[in-house]
Amino acid sequence: MPQRNLLVIKEYFESLKASDNNCEMEISQIISLIDQVSQKCTSVSPSITLPRREVQNCTICHKRVLPNE
Repeated sequence: MPQRNLLVIKEYFESLKASDNNCEMEISQIISLIDQVSQKCTSVSPSITLPRREVQNCTICHKRVLPNE
């Protein structure tokens, strides 16, 4: 189950996507990345910076986070 912090971020981008059609594709990519990270990160409070453009590690659980490209 995705972590709460990631769910809050995902909800924000989903509402942004609904209100702004100019960046729909980019926002969809961010939402997809949040889903990927939430499935891989086991930390209680995963720490990621969005949008992810490079392979990096979660600053808490240290798992690799891959870009969605």
